Amino acid sequence: MKNARIAIIDSGISGKSEAFNNLIESYSLSKKDGFLTVTQSETLDYIGHGTAVAHIIHTINNNVDLLSFRICNDVMDVDEEGLLYLLEYIYDNIAVDIINISAGITYLTKYKELDGVCRKLNQKGVVIVSAFDNDGAISYPAAFNEVVGVDVRDEYKNRNDIYYVKNSIIDIFVPNIYYRTMSKDKKTILKGSSFAAAKITGLLSQKIHEFNPSSTKIDLLKTIANICLDVEINESIEAPRFKINKAIIFPLNKESHALLRFKDMLIFKIAGVYDERLSGNVGKTIYDESISSFDSINWDDDFDTVILSCTSELSSITKRQYDNEVINKAKEHNKNVYTFENVISDYEKLFYPNVTASVVPQGNFLKLHKVTIPIVGVFGTSSKQGKFTLQLELIKRLSKLGYKTGHISTEPSGYLFNADYVFHFGYHSYLKIQPWESIAILNNMIWQTQLKEKDILITGCQSGTLHYNNSQIEHFAIFQYAFTLGAMPDFCVLTVNPHDDIEYINRTINFINSIDDGKVRALVVFPIQAVETLSGIKYKTQKLLGSELVILKEKFQKRFKIPVYCLGNDADIEELTNFIISFFAN
Repeated sequence: MKNARIAIIDSGISGKSEAFNNLIESYSLSKKDGFLTVTQSETLDYIGHGTAVAHIIHTINNNVDLLSFRICNDVMDVDEEGLLYLLEYIYDNIAVDIINISAGITYLTKYKELDGVCRKLNQKGVVIVSAFDNDGAISYPAAFNEVVGVDVRDEYKNRNDIYYVKNSIIDIFVPNIYYRTMSKDKKTILKGSSFAAAKITGLLSQKIHEFNPSSTKIDLLKTIANICLDVEINESIEAPRFKINKAIIFPLNKESHALLRFKDMLIFKIAGVYDERLSGNVGKTIYDESISSFDSINWDDDFDTVILSCTSELSSITKRQYDNEVINKAKEHNKNVYTFENVISDYEKLFYPNVTASVVPQGNFLKLHKVTIPIVGVFGTSSKQGKFTLQLELIKRLSKLGYKTGHISTEPSGYLFNADYVFHFGYHSYLKIQPWESIAILNNMIWQTQLKEKDILITGCQSGTLHYNNSQIEHFAIFQYAFTLGAMPDFCVLTVNPHDDIEYINRTINFINSIDDGKVRALVVFPIQAVETLSGIKYKTQKLLGSELVILKEKFQKRFKIPVYCLGNDADIEELTNFIISFFAN
């Protein structure tokens, strides 16, 4: 039987290694004047990593022909562009059975291209084995479907156990043990996913000629693994399956107000706006929309959807179960219902953007994506500050300038504004997941948005970011913290109230700045002043005048040394938009 041909993309192979006897070809990647080239070269390894990998493969199976592709020289750092070029070169010019890549890329910008060449090699019958990032992040090419992704686990019963995993980005788990090997011309012991991947390559090389092109990856892995881990497949997060062309809105409140103000951004036409007849709104015209009584709805009209905003408080006051009334009428007249609250009903045309544990990407095993899409996060010091309004203002302006703008909304109305995803938490969300699960879900949402090739992503948190006091557990903003960890914005905007305690603003800024590299880079003042506070929740308010706002902005800018803008001031929001663009351009 002929030897298995294994390409090792790494730091090279030392001539003093036992694996050198099986080395039949040696190549190196170089870059000059911006152009990459692959040339045959002498056998070198300045780092020792590639030698250690080759030695482990050779120890397991010495009936192999090794081909070394040196991708790095002084530091074990795999360049995405270089890896893509090498894989294309191998596909076009070199016949191999296995490619071992004991390295990975976490910040990926050429996802489609790298995935594409891995697919082509897989279709050619080449098995690619790649190690996952040792720091725990999702890395590539290990996470591609066409690649055998190898990771290590610290908990195991037997050091010789090999776990193959179903429904996961990880294909193989190997006990995190030390391997006797050679590095920098000396015998040593090393451990980590790089060397676990080398072990898997060695084992697969003993079986590779038993398989034909129709063999699946699972078929291949079963030949070397003795334990199966079957991961539950997570459900996908989806927008409404029904199309909305014409919709009516009920009732008129804070949650539905944005639909009227930004109706030019909606994916449908507003066919009517309705409210409870005693609300005080009936008969008024708001943003050129006349408000009518709920009881005057003509259910035979040609609207196809009811946008049902929050009704629980209204029902409590009026003793009418509006959600049930709307759903029953919708059933009778075959209308869709998009609700902002989680209504219990078996009506198949009812949609609520619910987030449950079933959408947690369990197959990622707590690993997170490292994303490259620029992310703007809008945070606040309290509720009712116009955080969602600010997000829509930014999206509107960026889109008008030609930027493909992604949006992850934490308001339930997000899909109505064509948001990529909705992660509804906060008021009336009744979120029944753990904070760590929300981190995983948000990270996955952002990754999926990046795959849509958006230029920038806008998102926003709910309510206050940091607790005012530590008297009760419910005062702690645990899910706001989890949201920040899941989103990891690069550019944070903090909305503040004129009456906020200056030290609380300072604490909030310091808190956000301490989480990661993303910093609070601008403040936006919500121009409503609390005049009299009752129990810390409800208060009389007045809108600040121009001169008062100027003084307040100067005060905040002097104190925090960052730009300060005012919500509702078009010139200010335009300036903030330009600031965001220039920040990421630089």
